[in-house]
Amino acid sequence: MCGRQRHAEVLALAEHPRLRRRRTHASLRYVFAGRVVDRVRCGHSAHRYRSTAPLAVTIATLAFTGMRAGELQLLTRASIDLDQRWITIETLKAKLTRVRPLRRVPIHDRLLPLLRAYLQERKLGPTNNVFNSRNMKLIDLRRLNEQVKAVAASLSIPVGRAVDGLVVHSFHHFFETQAVNSNIPQQVIDTWLGHTSDRSMGAHYYRLSDGDSHTMMARVQF
Repeated sequence: MCGRQRHAEVLALAEHPRLRRRRTHASLRYVFAGRVVDRVRCGHSAHRYRSTAPLAVTIATLAFTGMRAGELQLLTRASIDLDQRWITIETLKAKLTRVRPLRRVPIHDRLLPLLRAYLQERKLGPTNNVFNSRNMKLIDLRRLNEQVKAVAASLSIPVGRAVDGLVVHSFHHFFETQAVNSNIPQQVIDTWLGHTSDRSMGAHYYRLSDGDSHTMMARVQF
């Protein structure tokens, strides 16, 4: 439902052990990110909020996959498999050094039609960046940040870390919190997000099958 309040989710966020250490401000940023996602998902009369407009699809991709802005910046058309519903994510460090393997995130039902329409409009080649500037160069992350601030301003949402307001990385935390609140196992969430902080033997040997990954993603409530 558009503009819904997320008080229950915020309470769950505050109590979750992984997120409790940053609950003072993360819960607010989570609510702010959720309101922006609602605005994008429900559409708006202004062109910049249209569901297939670049900014709308950019925000939806960040929020519904949990990828970081720098990872989104490197996405190519070949990274997105609409038929099998996968996004392959690679960081710049991994691309240059190959020290960490690529990871794959299933495409959620909320995101699939947006990506499909967006890509059909743009007719990109396999090596073209999915989100790019008008001259087909990498998307400018500073400009993206300014655009997100503009959306937040239209909703009277504070922006910037200095005032504990919305930042682009808030969408990363939004995804993780929604997954936690949907009772997705933490090892699954860590696999999607590329987290490697858990050094336990179980985490070291844990492997998430493709089928289980899709099943778990379908359970996440956005």
